[in-house]
Order: sequence, then structure tokens, then C-alpha cells
Amino acid sequence: MHVIVKLLLPVLVVYATGLAGQEDGQAEDLMDAWTKEQAELRAELRAVDVIVQVRDHEGKPLRNVPVTVESRMLGDEPDGRWEHRTEENGRVRVKISVPKDESHIRVGVYEFLDNVYDRWAIPRLRPIDVNDGATIYHHTIVFRPKTMAAVAVTDARGRPLRTLGITSTSVRANNGWDENPGEPLRLEGLARGAPDMLVGSGNTPGNPMSFFVELDASQTSTPLVEVSAVLPTYNQTSALLVFGVSRRGPMIYSRYAGEIAITLISADGNRVYTFGKSYMSGSPAFVLQLPSGHAVPHETIPSVEPGKYFIAPGSPDYEPTLKLIRNIRAGNDVTGSITEITAIEDQAVGRVLDLVQLEADIIELLGL
Repeated sequence: MHVIVKLLLPVLVVYATGLAGQEDGQAEDLMDAWTKEQAELRAELRAVDVIVQVRDHEGKPLRNVPVTVESRMLGDEPDGRWEHRTEENGRVRVKISVPKDESHIRVGVYEFLDNVYDRWAIPRLRPIDVNDGATIYHHTIVFRPKTMAAVAVTDARGRPLRTLGITSTSVRANNGWDENPGEPLRLEGLARGAPDMLVGSGNTPGNPMSFFVELDASQTSTPLVEVSAVLPTYNQTSALLVFGVSRRGPMIYSRYAGEIAITLISADGNRVYTFGKSYMSGSPAFVLQLPSGHAVPHETIPSVEPGKYFIAPGSPDYEPTLKLIRNIRAGNDVTGSITEITAIEDQAVGRVLDLVQLEADIIELLGL
């Protein structure tokens, strides 16, 4: 396999250079284009009011909760995010301005700043469809008390693993990358009495595969959820992949998803790989795991088991991607609806991806 990779490497480098060639010598043009785009977004804004009700799982209003409302298109720009705290009745009215073509805004809570709220699990931000042109929207955020999971992860041979990451797909909780070999991963901040799916990964270039742990409401109703999982074995092969990205944002469910990774899902859903980009140049185009014009060690070149894969944006815990994985695992054929790539033994295959379109295809297919 090493010989094959060495032979293919010059081809990969040339291919990657072609994919990301617009990065070379065009930084100023790209910045000018971005500045122009931002100015056009602000040229015609529309006012939107978002009335948010925050309560606990028993219906009690929660006061002084910092609610965040953000524009999908403006994102982290100074006028792209608004934060206000709820009043005694648990409500807050947030007045914002969004570009006239804005299709979704996101509403939620980033974090609690007061110790009094330490016992609550924090839901993820949720998109609100504003395509209908209305001026007032309503959204309810429900909080549940925290619980904790202890996840014992092994490899396919039953050996305990370390340096693993695991995160909740429903609330803002992750384990912060555990470093203790043989010890279960501790995941704090799960919502008590609510179903969840945990997604984990090897967090190393040596294993880009993911594992999944499904939790039902009865399991999370206990103070400590003890479960086990197996991280699939990653076999490096001679089926190599190179990806370029023509557009990476803005995304509907998270402004970060398109800047972090892409996920490959096998036709049966049993193999899930995640590859993050190696370098960020500031350009809308970049190559995942292979910087343009540089020959890099073969360990950083994505290789997978030969076969067909569906391509999704972000990591497996990104909501549209997770639901696509579940849909495929349930036996549904998504051929023709979702972008795919076929990995071929002894070959290098490449695709230029539009991550925004990848997300839109999943949303349309699943009716999200």
C-alpha cells in the first residue's frame, strides 16, 4: 500500500493544486469579493422580532437566561448576533435586522453565566424558518436537569481506548477529549429523562471513524448512565480521496459545520468517516487533508475501504448529517438525492464540493 501511495502522491498534489488553485495569488481579490458580498447583504435589511419563551421541563418559566438570536448570513459579524436575558415570566423579545434574502435565523443559549443554572442541560441552537416574510416569530426553549454518562470505549479486539471524543447530539455537552486509558469517558450535561444519541471519534489522524451510542429516555432518567461502545477499526487502503470545496457557508443549522469537516457514509451506513481540513487559508476554497502544492505524508491523505459513500457536511453530530446517517442505517436508499463518491482500489478519486448544497439536499430529502 505504501508503494501505491507514493506513486499516486504526485497525481494527488497536481489534482489538489487544481482544486485549490484559486487560492494562489488571489487573496486580495477574494477579500474584495467578500467585502462586496457583506456590503450587499447589508444593503437591504428587514426587521424581525423573535419572542422566546424559556421554561423548565415542568413548565416553570426561567428568568435571567441569556438568549441568543443570530443571523445565518451575517453570523459572527458585529450586527449578526443579538443576546438578551429573559424576564420574570421567562420571556424575552429580541428585535433584529436580517438580510432580505435570509431564509433562517438561529435561536438558543450558548451558555449560562450564573451558578444558579449549573444544574440544567443546555439545548443546542435551533434554526427558525423566516422564508415566509413575517415580522414576528415565536420560539420555546425547554431545559431539563443534567445527568451524566460513563461510556466505556474499546477497539474491535476489546482493548480500552484513550484520547477519544464523545458529544451529545441534542444538548451542548462533550467530554473534552479524555486522556485516561482504560477509564470510561465521562460526559456531563446530558438532559435527564430525554432520548439522545452520542457520537464519538478517535480524535487522531490514525482513525477518522465514528461510533454511535443510542440512549432512550429511561436510561437518561438515572443519575449516571453507564454504556459501552466499540470504535471501528480503520484500515488504510489504496483507495484515496481528495476533496476541494467551492462553497462552505453559511449553513442553516450551524455556522461552523462547513468549516470543520465532511463526513463519508457507506451505502449501508455501517462505516462513517470524518475528515477535517488541514489548513485554513481564508479563501472560500480549500483542500481537505492535502494543502495545495505540498507533498504531505501519506497518513494525511484520506483513504477508505473501496465502495460507494454518501457525502455530508460537518461531523456526524451535525444534525442534518446525523439524521441522514440514521436514515441510511434504517435501510433507506438515498441514491440520486445525496452527493456520492466511489472509492476505488489503487486509485485516487476527487470531488469539488459545495457544502451548502450538500446540506440543502439533506434538508430537502428528509423534510427538516
